[in-house]
Amino acid sequence: MLFMCEAQVEQLNQVFRALADPTRREMVRRLETQDLTVTELVDPYQMSLAGASKHIKVLKNAKLIHRTIRAARIFADSTPYFWLPFTRKLEHPMSNYDWFL
Repeated sequence: MLFMCEAQVEQLNQVFRALADPTRREMVRRLETQDLTVTELVDPYQMSLAGASKHIKVLKNAKLIHRTIRAARIFADSTPYFWLPFTRKLEHPMSNYDWFL
C-alpha cells in the first residue's frame, strides 16, 4: 500500500486541478517533446499573454513544467520527475487498488 503525507496529497491535488483544463493538458503534451519559449507555447491558442501566463503559473505550481531564462528568452519544459513514484505504483493498478481509496 502507498501511504502519502498531507503535502504529497496536496501536490497530487494540484496536478489533477492543473490537468483538468484541456488547454493545460495540451501545453504539457507539447512540452514533452521540446522546450518552447512562452510565446511559442501559447501561439496556437487564442489568448492574451496574461491569460497564458495564468495557465503557465498553474502548471508551474503543480510542478508539471518549469521555466528557465536563456539569452533574455523565457523557456518552458515539462517536468517528468514528479510522476516517477506514482507511475511505479500505477504499473499494476489492480494489485494496488486500495491506493485510490
